[in-house]
Amino acid sequence: MLIYSIVFVLLLFGVFHYDHRKNIFLGNVYYFLVFTVMTLMTGLRYRTGGDSLMYEDYYPYLPNLDDLLHFISSDTALNYQPLYLLFVALCKVFSPDYYFYQMMHALVVNSVIFWFIQRNTRYRYTVLLLMYFFLIYFYFRFEVQREILGVCW
Repeated sequence: MLIYSIVFVLLLFGVFHYDHRKNIFLGNVYYFLVFTVMTLMTGLRYRTGGDSLMYEDYYPYLPNLDDLLHFISSDTALNYQPLYLLFVALCKVFSPDYYFYQMMHALVVNSVIFWFIQRNTRYRYTVLLLMYFFLIYFYFRFEVQREILGVCW
C-alpha cells in the first residue's frame, strides 16, 4: 500500500509544481522519475489483478518463437491475437519467466502512454493523476494486458 501512496504523492507534487505553478526546472527529469516508478510498480507486481492471474497461469503453455506459426495456425491458439503471441514469444527468447514478460509489457505500455501524454497535453501530471485516481491506470495496466497492447500498437 505504501508504493501506491508514494506514486500518489509524486503525481500530486508534479501537478502543483509543474502543471499549476508552470515551473520547468528539471521537468523532464521528474517526468522520467515518475515514469520509472510507475513502470516498476506495474512490472514488479506479484499476482495482482484478476485477468493477470489467468495470463500468468497460461503463460507456460504459450509458444516460443520456434513454435509460433504452428501454434497460430492450429486450433490451440486459445483465441489470442497473433501480435500478442508474437510479443510473448519474443519475451520468451530472452527469458522463459512470466515476470520478465510482465516487466517488458509494463515498459512498452507505459512508454507509449507517457509519450502520448507528453506529446498531447501541457498538463502531464494532471492527466496522470486523474488516470491514477480514477483507477484507469490500474485497470489498463493490471487487468487487460492483451487489449492494452492492441491499443498501444
